[in-house]
This record gives sequence, structure tokens and C-alpha cells, in this order.
Amino acid sequence: MGSPGNVVLIDDEDRLVRVVCSWLESLGFTAHGFTLPADALAYLATSRADVVITGAHVADMSGTQLCACVRGLSDRPPPAFVALARETDGVAARAGYDAIVARPAPLDSLLHAITRLVPGERSPSVRPR
Repeated sequence: MGSPGNVVLIDDEDRLVRVVCSWLESLGFTAHGFTLPADALAYLATSRADVVITGAHVADMSGTQLCACVRGLSDRPPPAFVALARETDGVAARAGYDAIVARPAPLDSLLHAITRLVPGERSPSVRPR
């Protein structure tokens, strides 16, 4: 069976990026993490993502700017966008996010948002170990 989806995480907290990407990979996702928007945009200019997870503000870009830049990279349909936001009121509508997960994010809430947005029926579930 193939990957349940390609996820890109953009956040300026390096530890969060490493931990969440490792966790997503353990669930079978292909995950790419970036702490700088420019690096993520360079990757996304040549690679397809199903879901992009980003903070409401990363380095020198707002979530609104980041979403707009990703949408403008190609003629392909854009990925779905998930915001990791401390204040969720109005962030999704203002920035064009498809889902918002309150920060700090419980992993099951983040997984639910991702799997709801990944196309197809290949989404994993979290099982207690």
C-alpha cells in the first residue's frame, strides 16, 4: 500500500517540525518539514503536497502570505492548508485555511484534520501501543 499522503509542515519551531514529521512518517505519510518559508516554497515549486501545515505566522511571512504564495506556484490544484494557531478565531477565513488546529496541538486533532483533507481512502488511524 502507498503513502496515505504527502504532508509539508512549515513552522519556525525546529523541534516541533522534527517531532511532527517523524510522527507522521511513523504513520506512513511522506512528510517534509521546513523552518523557513523560502525553503518550503522552493520545495513546493517542484513537488506536490496533499496538505500543507503552517503556523499563522512563520519567520517573515504571515499564514495568509504563505498560502497565497503556495497557491501561485503552479497550475496544479493547490494542497489543502491546515493552520496551527494559538488564536483560532477568524484565522481560517482570513488566511484561506481548510482547517485550524489549536496550538499546542493534540496529535489526534492534527491527524484528524490531515486525514479529512487527504484525498482517497488511504488514511491511517492512530492506535494505542
